[in-house]
Amino acid sequence: MIKFFQFIGDLTLFGFQTVARFFRPPFELHQIWSQIAEVGSRSFPLVSASGFALGVVMTLHTRSTLVMFGAGAMIPRVQSLTFFIEIGPLVAGLLVAGRVGAGIGAVLANMRATEQIDAIEALSIDSFKFLVVPRIVACVIALPLLTVFMDFSGLIGGSCSEFFLSHLSLRLYVTRAFTDLQWSNFVPPTLKTTVFGFIIGTVSAFFGYTTNEGSRRCWAGYNEQCRRLLVADHFGRRRLGQANLPHLPGERDMSEANIAAVALDHVSKSFGNKQVLCDLSLSVANGQALCILGRSGTGKSVTLKLMIALLRPDAGQIRIAGVNIAKLEGEQLSHVRRKMGFLFQSAALFDSLTLHDNLALPLRRLTNKSKPEIEEAVDRVLGQVGLASDKHKMPVELSGGMKKRAGLARALVLELELLLVDEPSSGLDRITSSEIDELLLEHKTRVRTTMVIVTHDARGARRVGDRFAVLDEGHLLAFGTIDELDHHENTIVRKLIAEQ
Repeated sequence: MIKFFQFIGDLTLFGFQTVARFFRPPFELHQIWSQIAEVGSRSFPLVSASGFALGVVMTLHTRSTLVMFGAGAMIPRVQSLTFFIEIGPLVAGLLVAGRVGAGIGAVLANMRATEQIDAIEALSIDSFKFLVVPRIVACVIALPLLTVFMDFSGLIGGSCSEFFLSHLSLRLYVTRAFTDLQWSNFVPPTLKTTVFGFIIGTVSAFFGYTTNEGSRRCWAGYNEQCRRLLVADHFGRRRLGQANLPHLPGERDMSEANIAAVALDHVSKSFGNKQVLCDLSLSVANGQALCILGRSGTGKSVTLKLMIALLRPDAGQIRIAGVNIAKLEGEQLSHVRRKMGFLFQSAALFDSLTLHDNLALPLRRLTNKSKPEIEEAVDRVLGQVGLASDKHKMPVELSGGMKKRAGLARALVLELELLLVDEPSSGLDRITSSEIDELLLEHKTRVRTTMVIVTHDARGARRVGDRFAVLDEGHLLAFGTIDELDHHENTIVRKLIAEQ
């Protein structure tokens, strides 16, 4: 029972967040229109065909009874009132719930499972507003329109049935159908489908967006963000399409020599009863590459996600250029993330966008660049990773190595200062792995980007890394240069760092 009420509370909060975020710029008009087209156009054939079939069936079922009492002329009136008041809104809602609701849940769940939602957050884009709000708003807008189509499709079906059974003309059928119909019979029932649409969109998006353990971090800052929405000068501080991010107290550039680019101070993290990281402390100097090695399941990827606040520590501090990112929310967190890039192990490309649009998305959302400037930046970065001729391909058309390079290109397109890389050579052959290592090494040398790289590949780590950390069962076994780790007293350290 407690879990049931907790679920109702979470779902209600999810709905309130949708309403609050809808009125907060940017207004995602392009996304909303795209989702309206998805919900409406894809559902239109099903709704129209169902309405037509129901109209035919209703005429056949009611005709015999009404004719028996000499009320055959009332068939169009009965049908129109029945459709406009009850059947149209109800059946349209059920059809959309089955088709669109399941689709929304499946798409968001897949994006959560394939780390695409994490990738959106890592790009300093509000994933809730970008993915959830447009889908729910689209349901609210599209469902009344689909209901109207359902109503009139039913009347057309009834008219066809009456024409073949009693040769009643379409004109006479329509005249009789609308004789007793008033606006009060049409408008309120149609508008109530906006509530149906909100419920369908909210429930389906909730289950998809909070799939797995995503809900643990989804709600972490929601209460604080709600309070910020009530600040009177909010709309004046930010214009549509512009990231107006606040200055953080005590903030310094990552380029300052006297402060570490990344510093973890006694960080611990658990999932349930499983301790993943225990009292971890390490730091990375500006312009250096730190390679984190360890056996599978020792907390390496978790460490990266903690550094960009996709996960939050149970204890300790995580400082990016001196700012404790573990305590930041909303615009302050976005401000820090804009200096960072994340190459996911699976690349986490947005599967509904072309390679070009994958790179252009953060530039459109987070910068004031013109369209020609965006095109130039995308072409330049794709050229650096050898994918200039593939920019119009969809992610499904790319090989594993191409996806890795594309993910790296997306991470580099914002001219970042800190790059987090999760298993750059995972699942790749030796030649392709070497190409990825060359790209990382070139970027570190040319731009002096600070890097934190999680890898199992000791050969690649030796080529790119300046310092090395070895984790085992959540503990830091060793931290230092390659020479120090080659002669480390711990056998596990020497084996993990040994070049095969």
